[in-house]
Amino acid sequence: MGRYWRVLLIGAIYLILVGVWVVVPRLRSADSVVTHLPPATGMDRRWLEGIPCAPPCWEGVTPGQTTVQTAFRIWNAAPSIMPGSVFTEEHQSVDYHLSGSIFWGRTDGVNGGYAQYHGGASDPIIDSIQLNPNGSFTLDEVIKRYGPPTHISANAGYGIEGQGPAYSFAVFYHNYGIKLGPVEGYQQKPELSPQTTFDRVSFYPVSQKPQPWETPWRGFQGFDAYCADNLVSGRPCPTVPLLYPHEVLLGVDGLLGLVVGWGFRSRQGTSAHPMGDRLWRGLLGLLVLCGLATGLLLLLSL
Repeated sequence: MGRYWRVLLIGAIYLILVGVWVVVPRLRSADSVVTHLPPATGMDRRWLEGIPCAPPCWEGVTPGQTTVQTAFRIWNAAPSIMPGSVFTEEHQSVDYHLSGSIFWGRTDGVNGGYAQYHGGASDPIIDSIQLNPNGSFTLDEVIKRYGPPTHISANAGYGIEGQGPAYSFAVFYHNYGIKLGPVEGYQQKPELSPQTTFDRVSFYPVSQKPQPWETPWRGFQGFDAYCADNLVSGRPCPTVPLLYPHEVLLGVDGLLGLVVGWGFRSRQGTSAHPMGDRLWRGLLGLLVLCGLATGLLLLLSL
C-alpha cells in the first residue's frame, strides 16, 4: 500500500474515532432512571405535621438560635433519635475556618441526618439541619401544610464530554426556613407538579436571603420557566452545543495530521526550502499542542 493511501487510512480511522467520541456520550445520556423512596410515614412526617415544633425548628432545635450543646442534649432525649447515637465532628475547611457537624441515628437504625455549625466559639450556634428521611414527600403535601413555596432553584448543564443533560432543582420556603431537595441526576426534564416527589429536606434560619439563582415562585409551570445556570446568575439553561471543546480539538488534530502527513509525503525526493521547513515544523508543533490541549481537557473532565 502506498504512503498516500496509508495517510488517508490513518486519517479515516482517526475521524471515525472522533465520531464515536462525539456520539456515544449523547446516546448514553438518555437511559438514566430516577427512583424515589416510598411515601413517608411515622417519624418521617413529624416535621410536616409541626411535631414537636414548626419549621425551621426540628425536634426542639432551631437553626440560627439553638447552640450545639443544647442541641446535643435535646436530641439525646428526642423520641425519634436512638439514645446514645448523637455525636459531633469538627474539621478545618479549605479556607482554614473551623466547622463542625452533629450526626445522629434514628430509632429504626437508619442514619438520621446531620446538622452543621461554624466552629471557633465556646458553644456555637446550629446553622442548618439536613434530614435523611426513610420516605418521600410530594410537593402537594407540603403546600397543604405550609402554603406555596417562595422560590425555586432549577438548573441544567452538560459535561465537557457531552454527558447529560443533568438537571437539578430545589424548592424553598424562606418564610419557614425549609428546603426540599435538591432533586438531581435527571437525564430528562423533570416535571414540576403537585406530585413532584422529594426525599431530602433541610432547615435553615428564616433570616437567610434568597440566592441570585433562585427564582420567585410563579406557580406550577414547565421546568424551563424556572431554569437558570446557578454558576452564572440569570443565564438560561444551556442547550446541547454543536461541538464541545475537546471535540473541536480532536477534529483539528485529525485535519492537521492529514495536512502534515500529506506535506511530508509530497516533499520526499524534493529539495527542501528553509521557508517550507519552517512551515511544516510549525504545523507539526501546532499538531502537538492541540494534542496536549485535548489531553488536558479530558483529564479535567475526569
